[in-house]
Amino acid sequence: MTSPTAARLGQALADRYRIERELGAGGMATVYLAQDLRHDREVAIKVLHPDLGAALGGDRFLSEIKTTAKLQHPHILPLLDSGTADSLLFYVMPYVRGQTLRTRLTRERQLPLEDALRISREVADALGAAHGLGIIHRDIKPENILLQGGHALVADFGIALAVQHAGGQRMTQTGLSLGTPQYMSPEQAMGERTIDARSDIYALGAVTYEMLAGDPPFTGSSVQAIIAKVLSEKPTPLSTLRDTVPPGVEGAVLKALAKLPADRFTSATEFAAALSRPESGTFTSARVTTTGPGSRWGKARTGLGLAPWALAVAGLGLAAWALTRPVEIRHHPVVQYSMAPPESQRIIDAGGSPAVIRPDGTGFVYVGASPGRPRQLFRWQFDGSAPVPIAGTDNAMFPFISPDGAWIGFLSAGEIRKVGIDGGGASTIGSVGLAVGSFRGATWTTRNRIVFSTSLGLQELPAEGGTVQPLFPNDPAGQAVFFPEALPDGDHVVVAVLNSTRGSGTELGIVSLETGELTPLGLQGSNPAYVDPGFLAFTTTDGALHAVRFDPRRRRIQGESRPIAQGLALGTAGVGKLDVARNGTIAYVEGAGVEERQLVRVDRRGLVRELDAPPRSYNGPRISPDGRRIAVTVGAVPNPPMDLWVYHLVQGSLTRVTYDSTSVHGEWSRDGGRLYHRRARGGYRAMATAPDGSAPPESLYATEADLWEVLPTPSGDTIITRELRSIETDRDLMLVPLRTGGTPIPWAAGPRIQAEPALSPDGRWLAYTSDESGNSEVYIRAFPGPGPRYPVSTATGKSPRWNPRGGEIFYLSTDSLIAVPVQQKGATLEIGRGRALFANRFADLNFHAPYDIAPDGTWFVFVGFRGRGGAIAFRLVHNWFDQPWK
Repeated sequence: MTSPTAARLGQALADRYRIERELGAGGMATVYLAQDLRHDREVAIKVLHPDLGAALGGDRFLSEIKTTAKLQHPHILPLLDSGTADSLLFYVMPYVRGQTLRTRLTRERQLPLEDALRISREVADALGAAHGLGIIHRDIKPENILLQGGHALVADFGIALAVQHAGGQRMTQTGLSLGTPQYMSPEQAMGERTIDARSDIYALGAVTYEMLAGDPPFTGSSVQAIIAKVLSEKPTPLSTLRDTVPPGVEGAVLKALAKLPADRFTSATEFAAALSRPESGTFTSARVTTTGPGSRWGKARTGLGLAPWALAVAGLGLAAWALTRPVEIRHHPVVQYSMAPPESQRIIDAGGSPAVIRPDGTGFVYVGASPGRPRQLFRWQFDGSAPVPIAGTDNAMFPFISPDGAWIGFLSAGEIRKVGIDGGGASTIGSVGLAVGSFRGATWTTRNRIVFSTSLGLQELPAEGGTVQPLFPNDPAGQAVFFPEALPDGDHVVVAVLNSTRGSGTELGIVSLETGELTPLGLQGSNPAYVDPGFLAFTTTDGALHAVRFDPRRRRIQGESRPIAQGLALGTAGVGKLDVARNGTIAYVEGAGVEERQLVRVDRRGLVRELDAPPRSYNGPRISPDGRRIAVTVGAVPNPPMDLWVYHLVQGSLTRVTYDSTSVHGEWSRDGGRLYHRRARGGYRAMATAPDGSAPPESLYATEADLWEVLPTPSGDTIITRELRSIETDRDLMLVPLRTGGTPIPWAAGPRIQAEPALSPDGRWLAYTSDESGNSEVYIRAFPGPGPRYPVSTATGKSPRWNPRGGEIFYLSTDSLIAVPVQQKGATLEIGRGRALFANRFADLNFHAPYDIAPDGTWFVFVGFRGRGGAIAFRLVHNWFDQPWK
């Protein structure tokens, strides 16, 4: 018993169970063999993975699981006990000394007819009893059928449904198995919200088919291939694979596997009865029919209820399909599902899109993190294989890919680098320069040029390496271009154009790489992507993905745009968390744009609890000194409208504080009576506002610089600001003495980014983030100075926050919240060794700490992605552009 989870469980349950050893682990839980001390018997204890348990909440899960406890049947493995132990959710079942049906099939492949029919009838009998109580299993497969003395016991009955009811859509990021592609009914694969008993009958039909034929009815090299067959193909008749299968058995199995639920048996009892008449030939297989896409535009279904499957895929759905009338399929079906890698290789949001798809659509490369390592790139194929780390890509972000798919470009330590997609030989292409903090994507042209965007504008350099050359300069007071996407000719890129004088959002345009001329396309959108043979995909501010016909030779839009999907996560400056491959394969992070965020309370062990605040586009929460209120920006930072709001923890109410649509990043005064913040209406200003509206806002300081953060000192006589005063010096920290005229004094300035100031509780030390080393790191200096600088983070770090009780500082690494002991020794500081408290799976914001710690030091507030439990997964869409454009 060496794992931390086993140790926690054993200690918490020491008076009831003795944990012996781990029996196995899956996508939902880890199973331990234990001794029931009270009844002197062996039991199996299933412990939900901590992230899943945290997302669900113990009370809701245990309330739902009571329904499962009612099941008493000779072929159902009973539930003996359940509960919470040291925040771990668990349930207890008898320990069965035997084997699973999967183990037997692996060994024998095909079972004797009598054994297969007996097992199927016993499982059907168990299903019939459960269905009579309104309980649907949803995950019948050989792994969940135990064999003891040759007889079947169905395990995990109703557990999947209990998790779904307890967690709603939050379970989509947990890796929970609520269906495996080979055994999923068509309606379950489509993500139907209402699944009835006939879905279990389909799954049992698939298991019976496998016991007789040696393989499931539908197999394939990838998930999408299997689902496409489930939805559109007939299973091979059993009699052609095994001529000893009686006609009645074949007819019963094929009837259970009918595409339409109405064509299947109405009950599991009917199926069992049919299997008991093996020689009867009265059953004929239902005609296998599906509907093609037809006019899919008005019927496309997006944001379907998702059906997660084992280990990686969190949902499968077929957009714009309906099982309503038979028509001939003329195109590849649209297949949708979600993928989340193992926890040890999880996706992280490091700025920009975390992934790029290979041009042929066979897999993608994503930014991920393993425990104890800096972020790096992982290669992940869509064939079900595990992600593979790519050597030489430490601290990578903003990945992009060469047109032939052989090379991956990425940003790291202020440089653009490249590496072979299979690893090895990472090299530097060129330096981004001073504007690294405003990097907004890169593209690799067919003429072997790298085009990238920063606050300076569009720039380029040869893919073999060389000197950066300007292409299209940004005008801070006028037009700026972002998110370049190369067109097939290699001489033009599509960009998102922001005109600050109009304030109408971003529009699509085309920049010539030869002349630097910008040509508007007359279409509002961002994050453009070109798809062969002639489409542009792009995002909108409400988190939707659209497509429009596009002539790449004439570089003209053709016709009206049409929606592909809703519910995309958008980052700061409208960065879309998505990629669209040249062949049309789509990968995006779900998040309903910037609106679907939730304030969450997280304890020091990482247990997450959603607060009652309604979902909003929250940013930068700050807890009041009395711990009763949370000031938070609501809005799509940095694009207006944005204002400060206050959430009252006791009343559960959310109150608006500012009304100018440009106020962000509130910071409390030490007495909790004022909120200091930045306002940009009529010029940049540092403001102080009464959080209860008892006094009008006060302007403290006006500047022509780009002002974003305002932090008061304990006395309130001085404020600390973060300003972008020039492109040459990038972001600086300034001291503004309010009583002596407000002339700013540089405190941490230079050619790199200095941001996220955080004062110690006694006001004597200031922590901040700087990337002067090439990586983002956290430092501490005496305040107001002078004095030495103390490095706090290791490898990489950002967003420092002090424990209000003193003696400790926190920061975000690439994958965790780190706690570091800090002790003052006279005029110096002693920085201890940091330790990870929990994984950071929450919303982030560039250059402003996206979390805070309560006055008692026991809990934090973060901004979580509503419905995602904080974890990141990709929604994959295949074949969307194969459909007729009508």
